[in-house]
Amino acid sequence: MQASFVTKDYSVYIVEPDGKKFYFPYILCVPNESSNNILYVETNNEENKNELIVSARGTVNNILSVMSKRKEKSPVFVPVLPTYGYNATPYFQQLGVECFCDNLPKAEQRIDLQLVGSIEDARTKFLDITGMPLEEKVFMHGYSASGVLAQRFALLHPDIVGEVCIGGAIGSIPMPMSEYNGTPLDYPVGVHNYEKIMGKSFDLDMYKKIKFRYYVAELEDKRLSYDRKTEDGTLAPMHDMSYMDRSTPKDVGYSLRTAFGKDMFDRCSCQFDEYSRMGIDVSLHEPYRGITHNEIGSSAVGYILDCIDEYSCEKVKE
Repeated sequence: MQASFVTKDYSVYIVEPDGKKFYFPYILCVPNESSNNILYVETNNEENKNELIVSARGTVNNILSVMSKRKEKSPVFVPVLPTYGYNATPYFQQLGVECFCDNLPKAEQRIDLQLVGSIEDARTKFLDITGMPLEEKVFMHGYSASGVLAQRFALLHPDIVGEVCIGGAIGSIPMPMSEYNGTPLDYPVGVHNYEKIMGKSFDLDMYKKIKFRYYVAELEDKRLSYDRKTEDGTLAPMHDMSYMDRSTPKDVGYSLRTAFGKDMFDRCSCQFDEYSRMGIDVSLHEPYRGITHNEIGSSAVGYILDCIDEYSCEKVKE
């Protein structure tokens, strides 16, 4: 298998769809020297159909820049998910509910399962290239829309994810429960209809094994949307996905806010309390002071690296 290009630390492969398990390309970055065997997965949020690969390569460059700060490099995987364009559905980049419709073209059906299939393919290719098998569970990171996908993918496929680090996506945190205080919680904020979507029961015990690490900007809720309204008739925060119908159906978002609170920070705190009560390892880094959603990138690099190191060390001990 020939690398598409080589950097100082990595050989980078652009893998085309196999037309069986997955119908989108992905990028696999293999460290040139010894590394750990934990696959770092980061989804790419791009809604311009003509810029998918270009954007994914930009995401790869950013990740490899972060990885260069580590002594022990991790293999990196970036799927190039399809898009229907801005404001269109299905919203593949956030695994919106329309992604599970039966009438989608074959190449766009069950993007979550295609993502599983592409990760499995990357495992095989990594083994072929290095002779070293990858860990069974991945480390997944996502910021903003990609963070929404990461937390939803963990809910749908808890057997795939070992630790997930999520930035700027506290507005619609999924709950591993069917209802809360009598309020039903459908996907993507709960598992009330999980069996209908997935064709199997939700595995709470497997979900409890995942470690959840969140980070957020202090001013996350200060930028307002242009047209999405709260129950009080005021403009909703731009990055509170419980108010974005394309990401979270209106009735489902309303149920989430009814159950856990209208303010996204208070809601997050309440949800984390429930996670902890259920025995799930979850934490929120102290909000990065004085910055907004779009300014957090460079501030959180150290925390992301700490999360990777934490997960790597735990795997070594095992």
